[in-house]
Amino acid sequence: MGADIDVPVHVREFILSNNMVRKGDKVVVAFSGGPDSTVMLHILYALSKEIGFSLHIAYLNHMLRKRAEEEALWAQSVALELSVDFSIGRYPVSWLSAFEGMSVEDAARIARYGFLEDVKKRVGANKIAVAHNMDDHVETVLLKIIRGCSVSGLVGIKPVSGDIIRPLLCMSKEEIFRFCERYSLLYRVDETNADTSYLRNRIRLQLLPFLRRNFNPNIAGALIALSKSACVEDEFIRERAQGVFGELFRLEDGELVASVNAFLGQHISMQYRLLLMAFGRLSGSLSGLSRKHLDAMLSIVTSGSGYKEIKLPNGVIFRKMQGKIYLSKRAVDIPPVEYDFCPPYELNTRWGSFSATLMKPPLDSSIVGKDMNIGYFDAEKLLMPLVIRNRRHGDRFRPFGMNSTMKLKKFFINEKIPYTERNNTPLLVSGDDIVWVVGVRVSDKYKVTDSTRSVLRVEFERQTNSP
Repeated sequence: MGADIDVPVHVREFILSNNMVRKGDKVVVAFSGGPDSTVMLHILYALSKEIGFSLHIAYLNHMLRKRAEEEALWAQSVALELSVDFSIGRYPVSWLSAFEGMSVEDAARIARYGFLEDVKKRVGANKIAVAHNMDDHVETVLLKIIRGCSVSGLVGIKPVSGDIIRPLLCMSKEEIFRFCERYSLLYRVDETNADTSYLRNRIRLQLLPFLRRNFNPNIAGALIALSKSACVEDEFIRERAQGVFGELFRLEDGELVASVNAFLGQHISMQYRLLLMAFGRLSGSLSGLSRKHLDAMLSIVTSGSGYKEIKLPNGVIFRKMQGKIYLSKRAVDIPPVEYDFCPPYELNTRWGSFSATLMKPPLDSSIVGKDMNIGYFDAEKLLMPLVIRNRRHGDRFRPFGMNSTMKLKKFFINEKIPYTERNNTPLLVSGDDIVWVVGVRVSDKYKVTDSTRSVLRVEFERQTNSP
């Protein structure tokens, strides 16, 4: 069936002029069974016989609709009919949406591209084809405008993004339906496309028709022209920003770090672009990031001294402290971990082993504080059993050398403990008091003094493969 199809001239030229496929390529085809992916599959199938590349069909069940399992069988039957290898996956998108606090649409996109990338690696492919069309491009530009965006957002959908190709970006939805009719191509209809609870559907079904009727019959053409102009400017700024980004930002313990002064020395348009690039590198995409997020980050950078942070989409955290800005992935939520520790026994934990011995003072002052994995404490002040745990909301700590307690969060900030490590830093606790932030600082309240009669020495040995 696919090999007997005549590929429209403008589609062929679009694919070849953008170097989407070459002889010897292996292309993973994102297939949903809808009209767009059906047309894309058959066009690529026809070209594969002509040019000499191979295909692998990939279908992901987002586990959102009852008919999804039926559609997976449909995808399998199409692959068998064309004698093309295929992969079928399942992912609970609603769970991802709730866990990350993002829209179902964004969660589905992340799950879909993750699945396609996994299939690409597994089957040894070098390209991924997705079926975005011209109407999708117009909707995306309008969606970006509504949410608030920079020049890069106005670019919309690109024909090629890395190893992702979009062969139908030059075809309108109307052309796609005519193509299906001409070649009697069967396809499935996703009922959620008519669900106006989704913003993109409201744009397609309500806003665009309204703009077309009341403002500009060629609103699609106007938005496409805007997108092309933005693309030219975006390329220029992006090339400049890549060099500046490499000079300003560095990677430290999984965080992107830059000097506030160096950052503010850039033009405002460059500042926005640098923040976009930093977010994209950590997140893997710019999905969910709007102009209001960029403005919030810039407001923090230009504000006075002191610690400030905001949570961004896709689990990214933006912080400013001590003259630097930091972007990091949100710390993984680690459930409360707690162990009773009764010296002098040894205890193995998720972090490593703890051992304790009782000693008589005085201590050799030359060894105290030299190894941060060994702590010395006034044994008579400790309540047994001790507890080893991770942090809890509201924890306070009195660091060695201080007369009062402070929030543990503030202590972590002052000690420059990476955000991603704070939930996984072990604490030695006596009653309600943190005795030792293990490997960092002991508590002043439990320090050894001239009046100490018994010393508890606790040694921590971290596992090489500890979390």
